[in-house]
Amino acid sequence: KASAFLQERDYIIPDDIKQLASPVLAHRMMLHTESRVNGLTAEEVIETVVRETNVPVRMER
Repeated sequence: KASAFLQERDYIIPDDIKQLASPVLAHRMMLHTESRVNGLTAEEVIETVVRETNVPVRMER
């Protein structure tokens, strides 16, 4: 909501979520040992999830 407000909107859009997902969530993630050994970071995992997740589309009736 704060990001939307700073952009003079009173609503959020998917791009707001995409932009803030990594900075907000990365410090909360605990990666499996295999991921760490392979050199992955929490930020990379989140960015991959965000990139590969489709934005829901509202169907008009």
